[in-house]
Amino acid sequence: MATSDFSRYLSRPHIEAVLRRALEAPETVEGTVHENHYHKLILRRDEVGHASPIYRGHIWLSAPGRGGTVHTHRWGFSSIVLKGEMTTRTFARSETGISFEHYAYNPDEDPQFSRIGTATLDVVDSCRIRPGECYSLSPETIHQARPIPGTMTLIARANSPSLAFADVFTKIARADLAETVTALSPVEIGRDLEALLKAVEES
Repeated sequence: MATSDFSRYLSRPHIEAVLRRALEAPETVEGTVHENHYHKLILRRDEVGHASPIYRGHIWLSAPGRGGTVHTHRWGFSSIVLKGEMTTRTFARSETGISFEHYAYNPDEDPQFSRIGTATLDVVDSCRIRPGECYSLSPETIHQARPIPGTMTLIARANSPSLAFADVFTKIARADLAETVTALSPVEIGRDLEALLKAVEES
């Protein structure tokens, strides 16, 4: 089974090196403004062998729209909070919980979202993550991330998907689910990288 724990790649010296390398070559970083109110930076793969992770930086401009979706991921990952605070809630399928519309999501397909049906979920755990703290999730874990505005996180994830699609559970109509992203300029990417590095240095 593929690992879901990449926390060893999120030590302070390690992520400082990753961010400094990205600042030296910002053209290797893909930056977007996500419709869920955060900047997403996709950094190049850490060169520590074929199993090394891909890094993603998130800078949350405000609370996620609609409270943030309930979802799984196609890959396992570990995330460290560099600044602010993140609450992650874990869900499980149940007979008596909250009813959601259930979609399969794959960003490489058209359409990205395909309706599966309905699902009933219950919250089974809630954890508050503060600066310097890390958490890991398997691809199958159903969760919801709820950061406060200004939160910055760095994620280390598997470099290839473990699952064909991610699950998205929502009360939103399919027509409103399509992702809308806007590219960040090189200047904005550089500014965000500097902000992430500063948060690491001050933590």
